[in-house]
Amino acid sequence: MAKTAEIKKRIESVQKIGSITHAMYLVSLAKLQKNQKRIETLKTYEKLVKRHTAEILAASKYMDDASLNPFMRKVEKIERVAYIVFTSDFGLCGGYNINVIRKLQAEIASHEGEHPYIYMVGKTGVAKAEHYGIEIFKSLVGE
Repeated sequence: MAKTAEIKKRIESVQKIGSITHAMYLVSLAKLQKNQKRIETLKTYEKLVKRHTAEILAASKYMDDASLNPFMRKVEKIERVAYIVFTSDFGLCGGYNINVIRKLQAEIASHEGEHPYIYMVGKTGVAKAEHYGIEIFKSLVGE
C-alpha cells in the first residue's frame, strides 16, 4: 500500500497539472477571441466584394454591348498572369498548405515561359514557396 507522503505528492502533482491545463485553456480562449474578431472584419470585406461583383454583373446584364464594361470585356492577349495564393500563418491545416503550393507549381508549369505575378498570403506559403524556389511578387503575413 502507498505511503501517505506518496499519496499527498500525487495529489499535488495532479493539482499542478490541473492549473497548467487551466492556463492553457485561458490562452487558447484568448487566441480564439482574437481570431473571431479578425473573421468579423473579413466578413465586412466579403460583403463589400460581393456587392461590387453583383453591381458589375448587373450593369453588364442591362448593357447592350457587354464589351463596353471594362470588367466584362474579353481580353485579346493575356500579357501576364497573376495568382493570389492563400495559405495559413501557422500549422494544423493538414495537407492544405502543401496541396496549395503543389497546385501553384502545376499552374506555373502549365504557363511555361511566362513570368507570373504571385501574391502570397500566409506565412506557411511564403516559407514553402521559398523552399521550392517560387518567386513571390508580394507577400502578406500575419502576426
